[in-house]
Amino acid sequence: MGAALASTWTAPPGVPATPVPEPVQPSPPAPLPAPSAASPRRRGLLRTLGLVLLLVAIAAATWAALNPVLPAWMRWTLGGVAMAATTCLVIGLLIGPAARHTLIQATTGLVVIGGVAFTALGLWYTARTVDTAQQGQITDRYTKAVEQLGSAKKDVIPPSSLRLVG
Repeated sequence: MGAALASTWTAPPGVPATPVPEPVQPSPPAPLPAPSAASPRRRGLLRTLGLVLLLVAIAAATWAALNPVLPAWMRWTLGGVAMAATTCLVIGLLIGPAARHTLIQATTGLVVIGGVAFTALGLWYTARTVDTAQQGQITDRYTKAVEQLGSAKKDVIPPSSLRLVG
């Protein structure tokens, strides 16, 4: 239809006629390369290696969580990591490879929720620290004021608080 309109259309007087280019036909998409077919033996070795590394990480985190030399917060964190990894391993083995995608999404959601919780706890701790510092400053000021009340010294204005009035 566009070609028919282009051939019947004429330019108004005083305007040079320009040829209308033919529409460009899109080329078909290039075929995707074939996925690399790893041998079943290689996939099995990679899975076994991953499982061994996960078990070693769980064992290391559990050992460190039981180590009384470490601070309590680190032992609790490592214990949580060991329990989370063990839970993911057990769930992964129970539900099989068909639900891996759902398991990954659930794990990601839990990590985000944990991050929000740790951020909230950090903000709460910071607010407590600021309040404690402010209370300490107020206490110091009252202590200095009481000391000055009982002092026989003449009032001295510190140079930082002098103002020039003009």
